[in-house]
Amino acid sequence: MANNDLILVTGANGFVAGHCIKAALARGYRVRGTLRRPEAEAAVRAAVGEAGDRLEFVRAALEANDGWAQAVAGCRMVLHTASPVPLLPLGDPDKVIRPARDGAIRVLTAAAAAGVERTVMTSSGAAVMNAAHEPGHVFTEADWSDVEADIGTYALSKTLAERAAWDFMAADGSGMTLAVVNPTAVFGPVLDRRGGGPGAVLIRLLLGGRLPALPPLAFTAVDVRDVAEIHLRALETPGAAGERFIAASDPIWIMDMARSLAEAIPSHARRIPRREMPVWIIAAVSRMVRPLRGLMRNHATVRRISNDKAQARLGVGFRSSAEATVAMGLSLVKKGMV
Repeated sequence: MANNDLILVTGANGFVAGHCIKAALARGYRVRGTLRRPEAEAAVRAAVGEAGDRLEFVRAALEANDGWAQAVAGCRMVLHTASPVPLLPLGDPDKVIRPARDGAIRVLTAAAAAGVERTVMTSSGAAVMNAAHEPGHVFTEADWSDVEADIGTYALSKTLAERAAWDFMAADGSGMTLAVVNPTAVFGPVLDRRGGGPGAVLIRLLLGGRLPALPPLAFTAVDVRDVAEIHLRALETPGAAGERFIAASDPIWIMDMARSLAEAIPSHARRIPRREMPVWIIAAVSRMVRPLRGLMRNHATVRRISNDKAQARLGVGFRSSAEATVAMGLSLVKKGMV
């Protein structure tokens, strides 16, 4: 693929999208981003460090057909990163599920009609790991989350959206190929004061001294810079067509995350909690607050997920979860967000 090819990146003001745009521009590609609000353009340009004509924007939203034909026109490739990420529980799950699932189909339909050669879709590790398995099971791209179980709105939206995307391709991809990236919990440096998603919320809570104690929880984390690299390689690698790729590093306990932050950012070390939250408190809270029931299901356990396929097929290496955590913390402090 020629480096002056035009790539569409949906949801251009998102955390992963910003890093994908930055990585694509560094490779010499031209990028078009979609935005729900045109006034967000200046912030995205500032975040990715590009004010020239290699970066352009169109208005399009996952909930409507308007704008998508214009968005994909002339594009050889598409990175579909846009999807709702609720930071707070919503009363109606369809407010997350419908835009994720229907938006994916809108993007794929427009891309196929425009003659796009390859679309790479951002799914999630949440579409892989939320299913019952024997202890010690290592999740791979062959695993799918159980949509019949109580897996939470976000995991359900990502699973249904990815399933819908593969069903669309099986029915009529019009010669276009699809690859999917499944990142786990995403950390790493934020590009602006708006970004970072749920990972930034957690790190800000830790650095800001807002958590009196830490639950015995482990995350399978990944650095956003590695996530962006996987997206670009999935676009560029012919053999990535029709494949899922897990983007994940090593598991990290939240207590170890806190220790790494305290060592790397001594100015905030006193605020960072060091005590562990008793299990009975987690159980009591999760019984009263339905969205937190997953804490009880997964407390004191490490769910393991393999990144072997991404390493072998795409040649991608992974920064450690501790490095991703510290990079996010340092960037949040530098930008005055803590």
